Amino acid sequence: MSESVSTINELFKHFPAPIIAWWQQSGHLSLAFCNAAFAQLCSRELQSMADLPGSLLMPVDGQSDPGPAIVRSLTQGTVLDIEVCVTARGRPRRLRLLGQGIDLGQRHRPQPIFLAVARDVSEEAKQANARATTERMLSAVIANIHLPLLMLTQDARIILANPAAARLCERPLEELMGQHLSVLFTRQDWPTIAARLENGLRNECEQRSAARVRTGQGGLVDVELRGQPMGEIGGKIMRMVTFSPFDPLLPRNGDGLAAIQQTLAEGGAVLAGRVQIIGLDDMRSTFGERWGHMREQALAIAEQTIRQSLKPGDQVQRMPDESFVISFAALSEPEASLKAQMIADKVRLRLLGSGTADGRVESAVTTVRASDLPENPEQDLADFLVRKLVTRREESRRYTQTLLRDAMSKASLDPRQVVRPEGFALPMQIAELAYPWRQQISAAVATVSDDVNASFEADLVTLSVAIDWRDLRKRKCKLIVPVKFENLMLPRLLDRYVDVVRNLPVELRERVLLHLTRTPPGIASSRIGGMVQTLGPYCWGIGLELPSLDYTLDPMGNRVGMVSLSYNILDYGDQQAHARLTRQLRSCHLRKMKVLVEDVPDSTQSLRLAADGVDMVTLLR
Repeated sequence: MSESVSTINELFKHFPAPIIAWWQQSGHLSLAFCNAAFAQLCSRELQSMADLPGSLLMPVDGQSDPGPAIVRSLTQGTVLDIEVCVTARGRPRRLRLLGQGIDLGQRHRPQPIFLAVARDVSEEAKQANARATTERMLSAVIANIHLPLLMLTQDARIILANPAAARLCERPLEELMGQHLSVLFTRQDWPTIAARLENGLRNECEQRSAARVRTGQGGLVDVELRGQPMGEIGGKIMRMVTFSPFDPLLPRNGDGLAAIQQTLAEGGAVLAGRVQIIGLDDMRSTFGERWGHMREQALAIAEQTIRQSLKPGDQVQRMPDESFVISFAALSEPEASLKAQMIADKVRLRLLGSGTADGRVESAVTTVRASDLPENPEQDLADFLVRKLVTRREESRRYTQTLLRDAMSKASLDPRQVVRPEGFALPMQIAELAYPWRQQISAAVATVSDDVNASFEADLVTLSVAIDWRDLRKRKCKLIVPVKFENLMLPRLLDRYVDVVRNLPVELRERVLLHLTRTPPGIASSRIGGMVQTLGPYCWGIGLELPSLDYTLDPMGNRVGMVSLSYNILDYGDQQAHARLTRQLRSCHLRKMKVLVEDVPDSTQSLRLAADGVDMVTLLR
């Protein structure tokens, strides 16, 4: 083996993807080198692969011999994408080779080789990938369910658990995996519980029973245990077990309306907030047939969640229209507005979790004084409060619309420079609204932060301002325009965004990279792929912000040219986290995607990222 080939062999020896190289020796095609991953595909020892002839690769389904095509690519330096067969344990295995002819020699001593990446496309590999994809999707769904949940094998061994189950059991998530379900119960309780679960498995029906879970600290938690057979998932027979903790009933803080009435009668002012579940039809479709008997339970859960967030002086009253009026004590109106929104987010999270777009919970806050009360004393105070809070919310919406209209005509951009980790500026900048519009729009969106339309309009402001910035300053660079992914999840908003982008000047469209940010956890890759294919034809390219360091990028087509990571999710003190970053970089670079790390604190950390192979960074402002 020549020195150049030996160097490449050392480079790819431990590469996780199968790598193979061919060259011509004495007029015949032979194997120059391969790594252990390719030898494993062929079910051979790596040492036995040296100098194998080109006959190792056989044609697929009566196609022509791949040898001449490899020789042409080797001598001409062209790219070759071809399917071949190899024999593994006496059976044909179908592979796809993507490679190119490369000249490793010098001018007077040419040494061309064909270097390729192999991928197993046999039926067994497709089934294994399908099972792995199913298990990944299942894991993502389970991780985003806030009810303690376990997935068990047929013999009651835990193979999947979510963080909520780990919190309930007061055990690390890793400690639960692989354990038998019996470790969560006392020796006296387990035989009864096992019998009930087995009965449900035999009869293919749900089993419910009260039980006591033994925590990692030795305590006991009373729960309602539900066992449900799940059938075969990913080639395994599985069943699901959930735990519903019996929360103690919270004492009521008195009659909220009576307290408000008394305060107003004494001439004082009341800071009132309203939390309302909107779109019960959407929730009904989410829960399905169970909604009929779950409606009252859902409203009770909402009330309990609200009460858990209140301070001793606060009051809450449930209204007939499925809303809740809260009287906040010792808070300013801006503080109460933020707290009401936090409570609304908690209610939505408790009822629907974070992985669904159906249903929402709105909030509004206003100050009510005795002088605001109607002259007719017989008018219902509850109706008056609801009308006043609804009016306040509409005022907030109008304020937001006015501010956004002003921003459309007056705002300017303050782009962030994208640089190489070593500090060299790149012809790419990230569009960001300049002061004061950045702060004012953020404040307006916070006022109605559960309203997707407000955040969506802010994205459109940024895109529209980019037109003037490009035309007036004649910047010859790519402009990265951030777009919140959740703003495009409703079809009517996505269609409107496509219309806006499609009508941009052609010169701007050729320079805009749409950066999809804040991808909701657990969202299906097909949904992301569909969004990429919808927006991709109308811009220079698509960027994708990864929600986590271990996020798996399923095939998105060739329109995704950049992925980004927040520096906050990197932890150089954790060796495992550093290894995961290295794997993510390698995976993205194999797919010809640039990696951008945002908000790097200083140039020292930037140089560390350069050593790992990061392509681009932005420094913290």
